[in-house]
Amino acid sequence: MKIAIFGGTGMLGFAIAKFLSLNGFYVDIISRKPTKYLNKQKYKGFNIIEKLDEHTNYNISINLAGLSIFRRWSDANKKKFPHSRTCFFGKIIDYSLKSGNKFELIINGSAIGFYPENPSVIDEYSKSEITNNSFSQQLCVNVERESLRLNKVSNQLINIRTGIVIAKEGGFLTRLLPLFKLGLGSIIGCGKQYMSWIDINDFCRAVLFIIVNKNKFEDLDFINFTAPNFVTNEEFSKELAMALHRPCVFKIPKLMVKLIFGQMGVELMLCSQKVYPKKLIDAGFKFINNTLPQSIKSNINNKSL
Repeated sequence: MKIAIFGGTGMLGFAIAKFLSLNGFYVDIISRKPTKYLNKQKYKGFNIIEKLDEHTNYNISINLAGLSIFRRWSDANKKKFPHSRTCFFGKIIDYSLKSGNKFELIINGSAIGFYPENPSVIDEYSKSEITNNSFSQQLCVNVERESLRLNKVSNQLINIRTGIVIAKEGGFLTRLLPLFKLGLGSIIGCGKQYMSWIDINDFCRAVLFIIVNKNKFEDLDFINFTAPNFVTNEEFSKELAMALHRPCVFKIPKLMVKLIFGQMGVELMLCSQKVYPKKLIDAGFKFINNTLPQSIKSNINNKSL
């Protein structure tokens, strides 16, 4: 089985490429400039977008492209965020129509920002309203809506709504480690806001689970990629500090978060969400790092993929 990964040079895409390759799949990372990564990465499976043609027959497409949202939400970046997540859709459609090859499955990356802030537990069946003042929700809703274009070139389309990914190689944890190692780790705001997260190993395993068990899901589906045990920011901060044998005594007031990080800080750092992966669990998926201490210990000890 051949798999094409768009956005494969990012943290998640590269981890998935390595993981699926180790599990016997033929995987190509589709890139505009593969030589940029060939020399510094050990992974050699690349293909150039412009060379996709009828002789390249992929069974599955995974799209994880997207500019990191953990940066200031300037007007310029707000315009880049949606385009960076959907820019490959046209290429995927053109390739499929040109080759006459309809994908068995397309997995598209979305995020739990799709859901509004809610004090209750949210799963895939929870009703969610679109809030005009939430940029992160509008972004996810628009990306998922745009992904419907891929229906015509795939037998099955699944949007995965991912929480904060715990991984040593990049992302959220990497940004925090330097401060926490210096003993400057802080609780954000009141610390009572809930964080929905997933370990990088379970993220990769869940993608493989969907590929192998795609018949357990709908032809058009959306699946939460979060651990079943959400935690408060205070719990997260103290667990990370404890794993590093450092104190966690500081608090960053809400006003300071707003001043330093702007709208991004308000929506990503102060927002509270308890997102539950009901569809994965109901389908029989088993998490291996389903508690935060397990995940942090695994990644601090560099056991992630």
